[in-house]
Amino acid sequence: MRSHSILIALLFLLVQQCVGFDIKSLLFGEETIADAEPSVAFGTPISTDATSNRAVIECKDYICSDTADCVKSAIDCPCPLPTDKKCLIGDWYICINGQESCDSL
Repeated sequence: MRSHSILIALLFLLVQQCVGFDIKSLLFGEETIADAEPSVAFGTPISTDATSNRAVIECKDYICSDTADCVKSAIDCPCPLPTDKKCLIGDWYICINGQESCDSL
């Protein structure tokens, strides 16, 4: 019975020592907040001097994203492939294979 009491006391002392023991700093070293890499939050730019990869196209109205054509408005953009057909859906459009019918949409 006495050995159980000693064992429990030693276990208690061991637990007390482990509470104050920082295993992370022992394994990976001390790191202060100043040493840490700044994290990138969602929606913030990685670089403030980032430039676009798109070629400079002079256009006063609208540049189509698929073809880079300059048109009066987005609805006037051509389909990316010359064999495609543009079908109007409400106030927007969709390009389909030229052999298909817009009526099937």
